[in-house]
Amino acid sequence: MKPHGDNHAGKPQENTDSHLAVRPLVRYVDESQAVLDAHISLGPWWDNARDNTHPDPHDDHQPLDGPVQVKIRMAAHTGPSSENTFEHTVALDLDDHTGVVRFEVTDPARWWPAGMGDQTLYDLEVTVSIEDRAVDHYHATVGLTSVRPASSEQPHPDQPHLAQPWPDGHTVLLVNGREREIQSVVPVDPVDEQHLLPVGGDSLLLVRGHFGSDQLYQAADRAGILLIQSVPPINANRKKSPAPTLQQQVDRLAGHPCLAGWLIQPQSPKANHLATQLHQLDPTRSIFQTNLTD
Repeated sequence: MKPHGDNHAGKPQENTDSHLAVRPLVRYVDESQAVLDAHISLGPWWDNARDNTHPDPHDDHQPLDGPVQVKIRMAAHTGPSSENTFEHTVALDLDDHTGVVRFEVTDPARWWPAGMGDQTLYDLEVTVSIEDRAVDHYHATVGLTSVRPASSEQPHPDQPHLAQPWPDGHTVLLVNGREREIQSVVPVDPVDEQHLLPVGGDSLLLVRGHFGSDQLYQAADRAGILLIQSVPPINANRKKSPAPTLQQQVDRLAGHPCLAGWLIQPQSPKANHLATQLHQLDPTRSIFQTNLTD
């Protein structure tokens, strides 16, 4: 598998005029239905949107606490379910420029790792309107899947969202309720993203020391490769340009079906606080605090 540039699949389209952020989370999926939450965030500049066809993103006024109209459209564009299209429109009340839309997709085409099934992807489009006027638009490619560790151990009593270590190094994941035994864990450093990655559907990529690029996640989605994303320190003091916040990184990556979980190292009170933040942003995925490459 070699990452390559494809600005259409697997990421929101770059649009400097758009200030709409959407974090799609698959809360539940089986062969008959999928339940998703679309976490929607609007910039403070939306306060002008009701009275201005082209609102100024640099102009802050009173908070816009809704409602706005949100239209969600999903269409499978790969696999045998390419005719499967879903549309949902709802009036959304905003709280501090944010809100959540929960919706269901019937008869979903699920995404599977290579060797277990098809890597079906959906085009997700979200349009936000005020008084029937479309004022912002979001597009991404998402997949419908569920991945969690297959472990008989009880969760940590104080932090139930933390995944327990695999016993005896036996790495097994449950993908859509079916077991997938992991034969190898392959670390991916920034330099490795530019080379051919010798992995198959029974390998697990560990993206460490950096947040993986859009191209890496796009390639893994298409190839059916699972990966764990380590969470490096967020440097808020960069001089060249502001570093993306943790929420922005989770927003960017959460829709990728290849993302099997998050990794935080080392174990420390600060790391536990970060794990709590991660769980609040993405309660659908496991958080690991152990060295997966040992």
